[in-house]
Amino acid sequence: MPKIIKGLNKKQLAFFASVHYSTTAVAAKTFNPKITPQNYNIAYPRKERTTIGAITIVSDIMKDEIKKTTLVKLYASGASGKKLCIETDDKIDATLSKAAFLSNKVFDMSANPTFRYIQRWNEALPEFNTGHFHRLHAFMSDEIESENDNITFAGDYIGGPFIEGAFTSGVNAALRLNQRLHLQ
Repeated sequence: MPKIIKGLNKKQLAFFASVHYSTTAVAAKTFNPKITPQNYNIAYPRKERTTIGAITIVSDIMKDEIKKTTLVKLYASGASGKKLCIETDDKIDATLSKAAFLSNKVFDMSANPTFRYIQRWNEALPEFNTGHFHRLHAFMSDEIESENDNITFAGDYIGGPFIEGAFTSGVNAALRLNQRLHLQ
């Protein structure tokens, strides 16, 4: 948050400095396979200590059957993400592709991809480490948001490291702002 909003007070800066995030890398590649797999797949390895955290596969078959494309995304696990983020794109791709093939064999990636994109997320998901709920309680009850400000805070670091947590915190932030601005 301090990277986005300037002029935060000491309480706000202290809270946001206490929020830590996981780091991960993602290799996204498209293929034109001979046999198009099922439309949507997701696979998780059996053990978190592996290199792969998740694999998603989306196949797009156009009505005229001319274009057949499959998008495969390989997500690094929490155990390997930080290490991979400092590697080259080629090293990330090779490491994740090899691990995906060995762990799941859900998609044959031996063919050359038609496109490749490597993404590094240094702040992927908030980590709810020891003490985070105490800091979160203080955040919500310590008047971290000033009654005079036209800003409220929302995000998965408040509601939980998942879509529902981010959504719920967003709804709650909107309600607080609505009450603060006396818009009823």
